[in-house]
Amino acid sequence: MEQTIAPAPALALPRISLHGLIVPRIRAMILSGELPPTAPISEAELSRQFAVSRTPLREALKVLAAEGLVVLRTHRSPMVAGVDPDEIAATFETIVPLEALAGRLATERADAAGRAQLTDMHARLLGLHAAGDRTGYFRLNRDFHLQFAVLSGNPVLHATLADLLGKTMRARASANLDRGRWAAATSEHRHILAAFAARQPDRVAALLTEHGQRTAAAVLATLAAGRAQA
Repeated sequence: MEQTIAPAPALALPRISLHGLIVPRIRAMILSGELPPTAPISEAELSRQFAVSRTPLREALKVLAAEGLVVLRTHRSPMVAGVDPDEIAATFETIVPLEALAGRLATERADAAGRAQLTDMHARLLGLHAAGDRTGYFRLNRDFHLQFAVLSGNPVLHATLADLLGKTMRARASANLDRGRWAAATSEHRHILAAFAARQPDRVAALLTEHGQRTAAAVLATLAAGRAQA
């Protein structure tokens, strides 16, 4: 008599809601500046883009509203939340010295593998700049800056900078539209990496400070211009 083997029970896979899949995509569009501050959000357009009905889309927008990235309005389209220039200025004031510290420690502590990784990231940034790929450059640029904190070996510094850089992403995206500043930032990166390769921690810290201050000035000027035009 043949023995009947019962089929193995199906594995219980975690269920991911449809709106849960949409949230990170819209969040990325907002943080990168693809959906700029105060811009109205077209539910119809996003529904077509993501091939979903409006129900999960609206649930996703509620999640982003709770994060402070979206403003839900009665009888009107939702919109991307605005950016507070005073908060951005205070955030940059905190970021600049922390990035200098991260650069100094990374220059002193990074091993060969870490140095090679940062060099590779910089090469990719140069390629994206040459190709005119602003979106790709912008996303990698944050990782490039954060990599100094990774190489510093200080997890508290890394976590703090990751949080603060995230708070400035939308504002940075708007300033990134300035071709002059983009070219200048690319040149500044070259000098920073040259000092890093030469193992000059004080120079790396000084160059990162100058770079951060120039970026902050460009971002705040862009925000001020936008407010003046409003």
